[in-house]
Amino acid sequence: MIRHLADITPVTTSHGVGQKRVLLSSSESGCSLTQIAVTELKAGEIATAHVHPDMQEGFYVLDGELEVDLDGKKTICSRDTFVYVEKCTSHEMRALTNSRIMTIGCVIEASRNKLYPMLFKQNRKTHSTSFQQLDENKRKEMFLELKDCGASLRQLERLTGIGKGVIHRIWCAGR
Repeated sequence: MIRHLADITPVTTSHGVGQKRVLLSSSESGCSLTQIAVTELKAGEIATAHVHPDMQEGFYVLDGELEVDLDGKKTICSRDTFVYVEKCTSHEMRALTNSRIMTIGCVIEASRNKLYPMLFKQNRKTHSTSFQQLDENKRKEMFLELKDCGASLRQLERLTGIGKGVIHRIWCAGR
């Protein structure tokens, strides 16, 4: 596969700020890679602090200047700077100038290996519509158990067909 960046239609990032052009997606890679993308952020845009319990990310600054906050430690990053974010690390990115970064995300296989057996245990409903039809308390308990196991909102949304907002509210309410 060969792609030219200018030929890829930009889409809004999952953080709701900036535009990204996905060079390679998880569905195309056939491995634990979530994506390789080039993201453009306008000065002042902020990808607010968040954590991935099951994913690590790398950011390579192509152009511009950003303030990157890793677990409360802020650093100014400019062209040719690489930032590595380990799983479970709170991270936020603020564009100080118009900026372009290459993003590489990768799911931690150990987390995935714990998650899938939980969803596909014998005697559990696993088809997304069946999962949606589970008793509300059972579904809530399963979401909390999967959170403890390291599942991400995105993974659960894809596997169950239930929106990230609903899952997030369950996680915030807790047990």
